Amino acid sequence: QRLSSRGNPTKGCLHRGGASAASSSASVRAEEVERGRELKVTRDEDDDGSLSVDGGCQLSNNQPTSDSEDDEDDESAGRLRKTALWERWWFEARNAPALELLARMPGANLNAKTKARYDYKGDTSSKATWIQGGHTAATLAAQRDDPQSIVMLADMGADLDARDDNDATALHHAAHADAARATEALLDAGADPNMQDSRDGSTAAILAAYGSRRKTLGVLIARHPAVDLTLRDAGHATVAGHAAQRGLHGHVLDILRLCGPGGAGRLARGQKSYLAGRRELNEQLQGLSAEMLVDLAQSWRARPAPGDDKKTLIVKLLQQTP
Repeated sequence: QRLSSRGNPTKGCLHRGGASAASSSASVRAEEVERGRELKVTRDEDDDGSLSVDGGCQLSNNQPTSDSEDDEDDESAGRLRKTALWERWWFEARNAPALELLARMPGANLNAKTKARYDYKGDTSSKATWIQGGHTAATLAAQRDDPQSIVMLADMGADLDARDDNDATALHHAAHADAARATEALLDAGADPNMQDSRDGSTAAILAAYGSRRKTLGVLIARHPAVDLTLRDAGHATVAGHAAQRGLHGHVLDILRLCGPGGAGRLARGQKSYLAGRRELNEQLQGLSAEMLVDLAQSWRARPAPGDDKKTLIVKLLQQTP
């Protein structure tokens, strides 16, 4: 074990009595007994298991590192630096060829995620933007509406359903950005369109309706039944409900036509929540024009008659409830 000095660095560590070389061993022992010198070894509570000796010296449990351990540490640090550099390039890449080149490098991780951080934008004041983390390359491609990168990543086996720190997928980000081309590419590549985030239960379609992202909402509605239009968020609202609240009546008509009698809320007689569901569907129908209601009545086989006004058409549609 090593001896390391504690206290005054000019004082020596554990040492023998100061007898001359000419003194006999017996006289040395007698001299030490006379002085009554005593060494006390105690556990040092300030160190991790080392022993301290009264008089200013310490017996340390730390062993000297070997050359092989130092080499391993250097190698590990080198790998970390290479990984950090590769991730920087990976997340800054903005096109499919650059991503493909980086994806073929040794140690590439197609599902690497960004770290959450503050973005001061060159200003070190308190006015900073919090940037959520957990974004994969597929997520970033969805945000910038880059279908070529999404196709390349999918072909190389990237996880298109990876969730970020807010539990959102690449499709959620495409919906938020109204990135219709990226949405189509993700759906074609097999991304799950019905994943709900844990924060408010939004699907990509619900998020698109909530944010009035018309292009992306149209793409998602057209993918029914693969896209489930009957799912509800944490507020118990469907995509049709959000679309109706935001005046997206053309999309509401498309949703109701596809979902059939009972609408996106799956209204059915005998349900405990039948009256609430009927009010919900009635509100969605009220926003449609007479021409839209006639179109929907024909789709639901509600037998619209020439001259039917909106009120009559809505009654006929509600009567089609299963």
